[in-house]
Amino acid sequence: MRRPYVQWLARAGYAARGLVFVILAYFTAAAAIARGQPVGGTDALRTLLWAPLGSALVAMLTVGLLCFALWREAQFILDLDRIGSDAMGLARRVAYGGAGVFYAGFALVSLSMLVGPDLATSEGEVHDWSAWLLHQPFGRVALGAIGVAIIIAAVCIGVAGTRAQFRRRIELEPAARRLVAALGCVGYLTRAAVFLLIGVFIIFAAFRSNPREAAGLAGALMAIKDQAYGGVLLAVTALGLLAFGAYGLAEALYRRIDGQRITGKVPSWLSV
Repeated sequence: MRRPYVQWLARAGYAARGLVFVILAYFTAAAAIARGQPVGGTDALRTLLWAPLGSALVAMLTVGLLCFALWREAQFILDLDRIGSDAMGLARRVAYGGAGVFYAGFALVSLSMLVGPDLATSEGEVHDWSAWLLHQPFGRVALGAIGVAIIIAAVCIGVAGTRAQFRRRIELEPAARRLVAALGCVGYLTRAAVFLLIGVFIIFAAFRSNPREAAGLAGALMAIKDQAYGGVLLAVTALGLLAFGAYGLAEALYRRIDGQRITGKVPSWLSV
């Protein structure tokens, strides 16, 4: 049974996520080349608001991110990818549900920036909620558990990138599919490395009861830049983020969703 609304919901979401990573790659590359500091997702969108037509672009990304959140929850609840309900299938579906919550929160933060000014940085927000959590009963345990969960997620993302099973859902000729799969592998492994750093920083913050040691995306990227040959490492990270963004845009066009492909038999520059 064809459900066009599912098609457009998912494809708008994949496109928005891909664009967000392309934008992050741009700012990360700029930080690698210049002496500026890396930024997180909300920082990047906040900067975009000051660009020509920036508000319109952020508004479109906000809608797309909400679509992606709904798509992830549909994957979780309705099993639209037919993953199944065995232990492995349920684990993947729960991960989809968690991702849906994350992207819904990201979209709401983006929406709040459109409605009114927000001068808080993403790292400041991470420090604030870490400090709040540490002041709660069993706060150190809860913060540590969050760090462990992020590390587990990083390992799962890395495994997914290594196995590259997502290539089976890309409807392209073999050579073009290998190109898209390669972009996905590089992107997944880059995300895994960054998530791993974030999880480690949060565990350190819990262990030392110091919210200033917690880090989000910008903090993890800054830690990479602070290493020996940090500029080179950050440039490589930017390429990885760009690869994942390009993979996301390819997913928006060529991923099989609800048993259908949007492009039908129309030739593509990716096809051979």
